[in-house]
Amino acid sequence: MRKTKEILFFIIFLLIAFAMTNISFGADEITSSSTINNVLVNWEYEVNSENEIENLVCKNPVTDLSGSVEIPTNIDDKKVVSLGYQAFKGFKDVTEFILPNNLHEIGLSAFEECTGITKIKFPDTLEEIGSASFKGCTELTNLLIPNSVKEISVSAFENCTNLKNIDFGKGVEFIYINAFKNCTSLTKLKIPKSLTKGQVIQGVFSGCSNITSVEFEEGMVIIPGGLCDGLTAITEVTIPNTVQEISGRAFANCTNLKKITILDGVTKANGQDYQFSFENHNEDLTIYCYKDTYIEQYAKDNNIKYQNIERPEDTEKLIGSVLYDTTKPTNGAVLVTIKVNKGVNNVNGWNLSNDKRSLTKLYTQNTTETIKLETADGRTTEVEVKIENIIETEKDNNENKETSNTITENTSTDNTAAQNTSTNNEPTKNTDTTTAKSKASILPKTGTSMTIFGGILLIVIIGIAAIAKYYKYRDIK
Repeated sequence: MRKTKEILFFIIFLLIAFAMTNISFGADEITSSSTINNVLVNWEYEVNSENEIENLVCKNPVTDLSGSVEIPTNIDDKKVVSLGYQAFKGFKDVTEFILPNNLHEIGLSAFEECTGITKIKFPDTLEEIGSASFKGCTELTNLLIPNSVKEISVSAFENCTNLKNIDFGKGVEFIYINAFKNCTSLTKLKIPKSLTKGQVIQGVFSGCSNITSVEFEEGMVIIPGGLCDGLTAITEVTIPNTVQEISGRAFANCTNLKKITILDGVTKANGQDYQFSFENHNEDLTIYCYKDTYIEQYAKDNNIKYQNIERPEDTEKLIGSVLYDTTKPTNGAVLVTIKVNKGVNNVNGWNLSNDKRSLTKLYTQNTTETIKLETADGRTTEVEVKIENIIETEKDNNENKETSNTITENTSTDNTAAQNTSTNNEPTKNTDTTTAKSKASILPKTGTSMTIFGGILLIVIIGIAAIAKYYKYRDIK
């Protein structure tokens, strides 16, 4: 019986301690209100460490708001930086939302099933459009994504069946699975060069059965995995020469794609054994490419038809320019970079960049020399490298070394005497200062650590109180 009571008190103690810890350290939900279109709107939100409003949610019935709705930029003198889960889900009578000027993130399902909105104005501070945030907004027709947006999450605009135009801006780096699934009114896409990541399970635009044109911005370096998966209406695509990789399933299930032009920029594409870039392709798919390129061999290896095209005649002259990291007098070395407008062969003693359009070399002495540059097809040019701002010469260095050795010997003798003299003296103030700093550096910092310490102290107090109650109860018994 005694052990049972002890266990019972111990369990009660743990439950109370756990509850108090959550109360102490959990995020507080704050309520407030403001007026929009003569309607009193009730809000619920959290405050972050910067005293900004996060996860703002409207608590009114979905029929309270209609027409154009401007969400406040500030509430209770705090900036609104993010909208929370289902913040305005199902507000079907609203035709337009004007978002706060300081907004960084739109949360999960924030405007899902707002079937009345025809347009949305994003602020230029927005960085992330959350999952399903505009899913089922069937009257939305145009999207202008600001350059600040980096991420468009899963199913963000799924089933926006009247969406006709998308301007992705210049900053989007991530577009996730089904982000624009079943946007059946889309007919063309222009993919920005900033895009670096997609999904390889299902397409970003799966179910967009009316897209007939996909244009990739010059400067793109990778076609993300799954990007065009399921675009059954496209028949022809041209890959910019800046693209170096076509990722897995990039053009999977493009069953009517019959012509794709890929020049000599691409040096990597996924084959049949691992997320094939052209999985389930049309049997008449033909890759148009230059002879003796990576992509020609790729077509052969993966049983895809190919056709060689002639390279355009290149008569541009080879031009090189010399850059110095410093032209001011220096005791150190000078880094020289030669920039060229075409790929060149390596030059002995120089480091050639991967794109073969830049050579670098570190000079430690003044010199003048002529560097001959040559392309693979035999075009040549010469540039002059002239270093004359390095102060120290080899002779000076030798003299400095001899002087340094002499000084070192004299200093060593003096130090020995100084050590003997200081043996009978008191420790210096510098030694005490160093010791004090070392001790201070191991002390705990304030802030989060102090908060945790307070929580632990609270638990100890509760524990003592629980034990005291137990013994009082036992004495009564």
